[in-house]
Amino acid sequence: MVCGVSEGTQPLVFTAWYVTENSQTLYFKSRTASHHIKALLKNPMIALAIYEHTSTYAEKAGVQAIGKVERVKSPVEMTKVVQLYSKAFAGAGAKLADIPSLLGEYISSTMYKIRIEKVKMVDSSEGIEMNEYEEL
Repeated sequence: MVCGVSEGTQPLVFTAWYVTENSQTLYFKSRTASHHIKALLKNPMIALAIYEHTSTYAEKAGVQAIGKVERVKSPVEMTKVVQLYSKAFAGAGAKLADIPSLLGEYISSTMYKIRIEKVKMVDSSEGIEMNEYEEL
């Protein structure tokens, strides 16, 4: 996933490994002191693009989306996200701090969620090509 954020007039971009349980929320881990997280605390709006890594120029498949980012703050939700992340990425479970630490105020990295508000998709093999964003 490639994400774009804005810090005033300065655009920023970052890549992130993500997990999801549904089509409206994506979760990612990031350092709390990173430039993009600091910008997102000021302006939580985000644009992102996810493309199937096997896509070609002729056979495209992917999604573009706009949404809002917030830190995961609930112990129940954090437990779910850590389980999803650990299952999706080998070795992640061993590197993730315990749940109370991830929820702590002074942790160096933690989980964030993107709530998707608008989406635009393309999948050439299915004949899907959305030219405008659609609200979810």
